[in-house]
Amino acid sequence: MVVSKFNVVAAILLAAGAATPDSRGDPLPAGAVARLGTVRLRTGSDVRSVAFSPDGKLLLSTGGDNVLRLWDPETGKSVKEFAVPQIPVRPAYCVALSPDGRTVAVGGNNAFIRLWDIKTGEEAARLHGHKETVDSVAFSPDGKMLVSGGRDETVRLWEVATGKEIRSLSGHGNYNAAVAFSPDGKTLATGSVDKTVRLWETATGKTVHTLRGHQLALTAVAFAPDGKTLASAGGDKVIRLWNPATGKELRRLEGHENWVHSLAFSPDGKVLAGAAASYVEKRLMAGEVRLWEMASGKELPRLEASEGPFRGIAFSPDGTTLAAGGSEYNFIRLWNLATRKERFPSGHQGSVWPLAFAPDGRALLTGGEAEQTLRLWDARTGRLRQAVTGSGGAFLPQGKKLLVLGGGKDPTLRAFDLTTGQLTRPVSFRGSESIFALAPDGKCFVTADKDGVIRVCEVTTGKELRRLAGQHTRGTDREQ
Repeated sequence: MVVSKFNVVAAILLAAGAATPDSRGDPLPAGAVARLGTVRLRTGSDVRSVAFSPDGKLLLSTGGDNVLRLWDPETGKSVKEFAVPQIPVRPAYCVALSPDGRTVAVGGNNAFIRLWDIKTGEEAARLHGHKETVDSVAFSPDGKMLVSGGRDETVRLWEVATGKEIRSLSGHGNYNAAVAFSPDGKTLATGSVDKTVRLWETATGKTVHTLRGHQLALTAVAFAPDGKTLASAGGDKVIRLWNPATGKELRRLEGHENWVHSLAFSPDGKVLAGAAASYVEKRLMAGEVRLWEMASGKELPRLEASEGPFRGIAFSPDGTTLAAGGSEYNFIRLWNLATRKERFPSGHQGSVWPLAFAPDGRALLTGGEAEQTLRLWDARTGRLRQAVTGSGGAFLPQGKKLLVLGGGKDPTLRAFDLTTGQLTRPVSFRGSESIFALAPDGKCFVTADKDGVIRVCEVTTGKELRRLAGQHTRGTDREQ
């Protein structure tokens, strides 16, 4: 066994039960010597909605545990949290923050909407009218009205000051999963499971346009800051851009690989962000965040650690930060948009594989099954060194390079130079990236198929050197 300085320090700390903070100053559990990632911006349940306060000093989140949480986006620390009682206990599906940052509207399975005072944490009002679950809420730009969409196939307008219903709008052929006011407050957009977007005149409740083209249910609508463009998206994974004045389609943005649950424009209107998530075996496991340049319609370079199931998304008021809420793994991610880096590297989502020390024991390699990201950590401090896209990996014997695996129908492998950050061209191989073992000399690897065939392949070419048939694999799941 190789004994490094880190092994010795770890043994001493574990034996002594010394209490020590992690790299961000947060306390570690008894006996732990480092934390890979952070406990900041971690919640007690899935995150369904996120929103910044008007001054950008607070970030609001809510989710399946019915707790409203306020965070400091500069530090990632929790500022305040308060429960939103549901009887019976059911998740809060949607949340909206008033333009003055003082009131939060929450909708959920109880068919009514609660208004909460952010400063006191006290319930200010209940809005009764919907007959079924409320899936979407939004404040008007002046904060005087609230719009809500429910599974009773109605859209309702409310007066915030009194809690009285102004009017109920009907016309969609199924429930309304997305609502948004235009920047001037004169137009209301609603997206429905009936695959259409409707534009309504706020003052009269009359339908102005019905927008058709989506092939599956709609779950997201958003106006550009200048009000000249409306974005819509949902189950068909396509973002459509419309002219709300004419009802004509302007452009389609294709690239999302999962159901798009949320859309947000940057404050200057130059960038559109989409948050997507899809079910895998009845769990929200797959997804991604993508950014689009509005002028050209081209997708912008991906953000670090932007793979994974996301539902809620929001830009900070100054446009420098993007927030997204994870719908399965109880986390919020914040990105610095100038660097495209995650501000608080939060570890992985779901199962962690691989988990391996570098030959000298100074670094630790981990992988996240859900977001297809490999991370290299300083084993002594727990600080993140590097991140690279990949479904699996292993250290080559000298410890200066990683062998990075790419999943999919045709698995690939590449060598990643830890010094230069350069990746070699991908080499294809037959087998599974989830059943993989590298030889001690780093020259060949072993993999297996679902059919029970074990293959020995060459690292540099992916060429099959030997085949061992007649084996019976238990499956390709890394948990087995």
